[in-house]
Amino acid sequence: MPTLYLVRGLPGSGKSTLAGKLAKMHSIEHVESDMFFIDEESGEYKFIASKIGDAHEWCFNVVDNELTQGRSVVVSNTFTVPWEFAKYLERAYEIKATIQIIECDGDYGNLHNVPEEALRRMKQRWIPNEKLKVGSNVIMKNVKDVFVQS
Repeated sequence: MPTLYLVRGLPGSGKSTLAGKLAKMHSIEHVESDMFFIDEESGEYKFIASKIGDAHEWCFNVVDNELTQGRSVVVSNTFTVPWEFAKYLERAYEIKATIQIIECDGDYGNLHNVPEEALRRMKQRWIPNEKLKVGSNVIMKNVKDVFVQS
């Protein structure tokens, strides 16, 4: 049974780093919407605001393909509120995947130069894991708990 690792947090919280470590540790795909904006030739990040919907759709499609093929996958995005990740959970429920939602709360700087006003709005609407209403079969973790063996 595949696992969906859903890594969430505000910009600069360590999502990409943690997701990359999880992907390497489990030899699975890591995907996030920001990857859509990386120029394949130069490797440069080139954000285009008008393409954000396309980026999120691309990200979901990669995750959906991995889960459909029976492979675990890690997806990392801000996911500030439940509706932003609801379709990932719905898809995982449909195929009976294990779901882990991991919240990152570090402060490592604003790598993608997200405008201060956008950061403020994200912080205002942020719902921490402990306040999320999700199914009882969803494993909720904080970044500090991820590498603790149970």
